[in-house]
Amino acid sequence: MATILRAVLAAGVLAAAGATWIRADVAASVAAAVPEVVPAVVPVVAPAADALAADALVVTIALGSCIKEDQPSPALEAAARIQPDVFVFLGDNIYGDSTDMEVFRTKYANLEAQPGLRALRAGPTRVLATWDDHDFGDNDMGVEYTMKRQTQAIFCDFWKEPADSKRRTRDGIYDSVLLGPQGQRVQIILLDARFNRSPLKRRTPSDTPLPRGQRGEWWSAGYGGDYLAHTDTTTTLLGEAQWAWLEEQLKVPAEVRLIASSVQFASEEHRFESWANFPHERVRMARLIKRTGAAGVVFASGDRHWGELSAVRPGKLTSTPPTFEDPSIKLASDADQPTYPLFDVTASALNRSASVRTERNMHRLGDAGEGKANDQGGPYLLGNFGLITINWDQRSERRARQGEAHVPDPTLTLEIRDARGAGVLRHQVRLAELK
Repeated sequence: MATILRAVLAAGVLAAAGATWIRADVAASVAAAVPEVVPAVVPVVAPAADALAADALVVTIALGSCIKEDQPSPALEAAARIQPDVFVFLGDNIYGDSTDMEVFRTKYANLEAQPGLRALRAGPTRVLATWDDHDFGDNDMGVEYTMKRQTQAIFCDFWKEPADSKRRTRDGIYDSVLLGPQGQRVQIILLDARFNRSPLKRRTPSDTPLPRGQRGEWWSAGYGGDYLAHTDTTTTLLGEAQWAWLEEQLKVPAEVRLIASSVQFASEEHRFESWANFPHERVRMARLIKRTGAAGVVFASGDRHWGELSAVRPGKLTSTPPTFEDPSIKLASDADQPTYPLFDVTASALNRSASVRTERNMHRLGDAGEGKANDQGGPYLLGNFGLITINWDQRSERRARQGEAHVPDPTLTLEIRDARGAGVLRHQVRLAELK
């Protein structure tokens, strides 16, 4: 209860400040104003048998990815100290990178020993997970990885999937969980962006790399990476079975929907892995959300080894991502544009931080202070985790000014927090705006 009250109080402090995104200095003052109520050291205790019940109110959802399993992870321990209602592992939860299943088992055993994970499992937090390339198989792999059935079984064993779980038998480990009481339901959709994903399109054949100077031009201009957007619309990120399943999930009644995608949905100008590798699939996602009338959608992603907040706003969805060779903006049709901003909380990495580099992201929000990538603003480059706080009881300011009766006007506070648990990026949005 104390954790929930603290989360609601923090959200109230931010709302009172009238802030939409808040830099590190303000975040520090908010943290100081709301005292910590949990131990400073993560306890190592046995797993609990009573994680969050299906009808329990969800206020806090923590997010993380990219954890080298045999190295300390202060960010994961900081997340565990918050005791979030839900923690979602967004992939690269180990670095298997092998076709030897004993390697995967050994690395999962190392992950099991992480104090942060043990604390999460011992407490009231509901722990959920999807995978990315390094726990699916190997770097940047998709459908071509030959041992995916074997890693699927190991994944399901480690994350304690029941023997009859569909995640063990379907083509992919995608899943959905619905939590919370009527009128305050939170749906968490765990996508599988690996099992059925078509091979990526390389910028140049791997056996004929470009001269270093030309490659350097891409990077200095913010277009670093090795992959191009597919123009072949028969290629896929999710596969048809998962798309059909997702459509049904988006029709399930819920007030907040978190779509956990291991790779970024919003950011599109870099040439690493993202939904922009398959622009037709990215447009399809926006179209599907619009067609089903799914409200309250927020994306969560990992993979990038830094934290950032992004949003694809109405009228800003592209049909083809800009490139170094052609930086022009090519927008999707009006019919395909989202009806509300599609936020993407990129929470990466729990302990695999990025080197400093410049990278374009036309959809990026805010500036991560000392962790920024360049003077124009950028992501947070050090160890971090994401946090989404739902203030279900937020009162409408307009109605308050008019003296009307209390009518809830819920808000979502999207955050990136550093390895100490201090906020470095925040953006607040009214749930009513996500319709």
